[in-house]
Amino acid sequence: MPSSESQPLLGGVSASSKRPWRYVVVAVLAAFWIIVVFLVVGRSEFATTRPLSSRIHVRNIFHHLRAFQEIADVHGNRATGPGYDASTRYVISQLEEKTDCVISTQHFKVPVWTEMSPVVVARVKPEKVDFQAGVDVSLHRKT
Repeated sequence: MPSSESQPLLGGVSASSKRPWRYVVVAVLAAFWIIVVFLVVGRSEFATTRPLSSRIHVRNIFHHLRAFQEIADVHGNRATGPGYDASTRYVISQLEEKTDCVISTQHFKVPVWTEMSPVVVARVKPEKVDFQAGVDVSLHRKT
């Protein structure tokens, strides 16, 4: 069977039959929407070429650390309960004051434990030793 190299492999579809104007329309529409988005959103004051590290100052870090330590001192901790709530309020107030962030919070339950009976701790090897609660062993402070 003689080969027919003049016939295209895709059943008569050739590159010349494609419509290049479709690509032009898509490119123009894409460029249009990119320009519209850029004009609507604008340039944020935080959109800068300066690295983030150049905008962080040690005095500000220590200011926040002192504020968090004060919250922990007043409320006992910052992990759960009123200390956590105060820390959350502090972070939200700082973000609202100094940024244009959209802030949202999620609420969740944190399981906490309660001591049901006195702690009993003993060592059995190399020799038996009973530890006394409150003297030799103390519990982590509850929240």
